[in-house]
Amino acid sequence: MKNPLNIPEHLKFRASYLFFILFNILIGVGVVALPRRVFQHAKQDSWLVIIITAVIAHLLLAIIIFILKTYKGTDLYGILQETFGNWLAKVFGYLFIVYFFIVYLSALTKYTEFIVVFIFPQHSRFIIGFLMTILIAYCIYGGIRVIVGVCFLFFLLSFWLNGVLAVPATMIDTNNYFPLFEIDRNGLFNGLLVSAYSFLGIEVLWYLYPYIRNKEKTMLYSQLGLFATVIALLGYVIISIGFFAPKQLESLIWPGFVMFKVISFSVFERLDIFAVSFWKFIILPNLILYAWLMTRSLKRIKHIKQKHSIWGIIILSSIGLHFIDTQRQLEHLLKIADYSGLFFTFLFPILLLPFAIIKRIRGAKNEKQN
Repeated sequence: MKNPLNIPEHLKFRASYLFFILFNILIGVGVVALPRRVFQHAKQDSWLVIIITAVIAHLLLAIIIFILKTYKGTDLYGILQETFGNWLAKVFGYLFIVYFFIVYLSALTKYTEFIVVFIFPQHSRFIIGFLMTILIAYCIYGGIRVIVGVCFLFFLLSFWLNGVLAVPATMIDTNNYFPLFEIDRNGLFNGLLVSAYSFLGIEVLWYLYPYIRNKEKTMLYSQLGLFATVIALLGYVIISIGFFAPKQLESLIWPGFVMFKVISFSVFERLDIFAVSFWKFIILPNLILYAWLMTRSLKRIKHIKQKHSIWGIIILSSIGLHFIDTQRQLEHLLKIADYSGLFFTFLFPILLLPFAIIKRIRGAKNEKQN
């Protein structure tokens, strides 16, 4: 095998942490606008679109793990080297880096917009985004085990936000869910496309797999992490459809934060502002993981140290924050992320699957001959 990986034992982590890693990278800023984006195409059948997308994501996750087990301990770049050779491996590697950067920039830009709209309308998104990238660089310097620890800790700190939606759930109108199964083929396809953005992130396994100590449990904890994400997204979409009137849901940009406005306490009136502030515990692991994927890919392809390449990513993302300053530009960036994610997350594993099957068949034949 070309370019084998020998990960030191002290850098490895247990497969159980994949549950928290996948949940954190999948629950990002995209979930806030998910009900509106899906409802615009699928209407009251949006829940059905989420279920279909989730089934596809579970199958693709199984395919990714099957391919990784076939190539025994290497990452995506090592698989591409063995399958396509050095030249094509580098081409695909750079394309993945561009894709990771698009998703990273879209998430960073979206969250800085939350901060500006809800909390600091007079502040620059550039300054807010730059301060967040400093935190991201600090975690990259700490290494993979620090990143995994951040995912675990921030999961514990932010999971309570799901329970807050129990209050809007008591105010839903069941008439909003009917009539059922009226979605057409065009609405289903477009709904699947926009909901796919919330499932971008399972490709993190391509590079995390060599760091897992007990690889035999990768499938179990990865699927559990994805399933927990599906339950959270499905519940959020179902509550949003029932809580808002159809025309209202189509017009709201961030229905999730609007639902927080109906919740208030005697000592804290504006829970939506608190939710936006606390959302950093959800979005930071997401951004950290994508930054790590970019720096790890550059290290594999060009042997650039991760603590050096992270500053290049910070500079590029800061430039992107400066030029993406309107809602229309942000929506355009999200569409690019949707279409690129459709290929790199949903189609690319299927492209590699035949090569993995052939490799397994040849390996079985060689074992019989020996």
